[in-house]
Amino acid sequence: MTPVVFGDCAGWLHMPATGDAVARGIVLCDAFGYEGLCTQRAMAMLGIMLADAGMPVLRFHYPGTGNSAGDETEGQIGLWLDSIDAAIAHLRAVTGITEIGLCGLRLGATLAVEAARRRDDVAVIGMIMPVLYGRIYTRELILSASMVTSGPATAPASDWSEVLGYKLHRSDMERLRGIDLRAAAGAGAAPRVLMVSPDEAARPSGAGLEVKIFPELLSLMGETEDVVIPMAAFQAVVEGLVFGAGRATLSVAPIDRSPVLALADGVVESPVRFERDGERFGILCRPARDDRRRCVLILNTGLNHHTGNGRGSVR
Repeated sequence: MTPVVFGDCAGWLHMPATGDAVARGIVLCDAFGYEGLCTQRAMAMLGIMLADAGMPVLRFHYPGTGNSAGDETEGQIGLWLDSIDAAIAHLRAVTGITEIGLCGLRLGATLAVEAARRRDDVAVIGMIMPVLYGRIYTRELILSASMVTSGPATAPASDWSEVLGYKLHRSDMERLRGIDLRAAAGAGAAPRVLMVSPDEAARPSGAGLEVKIFPELLSLMGETEDVVIPMAAFQAVVEGLVFGAGRATLSVAPIDRSPVLALADGVVESPVRFERDGERFGILCRPARDDRRRCVLILNTGLNHHTGNGRGSVR
């Protein structure tokens, strides 16, 4: 697992063992907000499993989220879709793969479908508990926020909704409300689409769509310390994404082992490994004027990802 930077995005490249590669790479698309925070370790495991099956994998944080550059802005959904395109281009440039597959969790699965529909080169899509109906999803976001704040998620005059520390502009909430994949999930996005769902109630139709039911997927929807990785469901996703891919010899381009992400006002961030052969991982954030008189160490809480609730540690 190698940290990478492309554009304003930070991510991780998972490479298969030498000689075991197939001619298909996978871009992993995160869930949004608190769901994304709590499932970081699960998505890392999925990336490892996909690489073990021979596929180079790029998982990353969208602009304005996680370790990537930027803050919340109007039109985030469009920026996130553009970042999926950028991730595909980066994976191709680094590995030389000839086929692309997309795989996402919750809103990430839906974004994968939307991104693929803008292209004609996505061979397969894996959807893990996708958001099929945007009106229900946005209602859930607002309800989650109100349960925590004991009040309305958004003041009537505000253009922003804050959902458990993660903000979305009114225009993006409206865009999410317009999503409806129930009738034809993935139709027209890729020749093959695999959806794994915890129940039959979410079974849509669509050309080339295969649905598999794994009740244990619900274990992903909880606090970080309660998440249990649904290995059988993930294995089904791996098998679905690798199916039909030919063998390949990857022409891996040189990878920058110390990538730098440029932020505002001259601040730069770099991923670092330390202690016991690099088993520990963190982000080094350096000011424009680096006089090194004082440093600050920010620790994560338990199993939560180091970005912190609401991206608090990054902020």
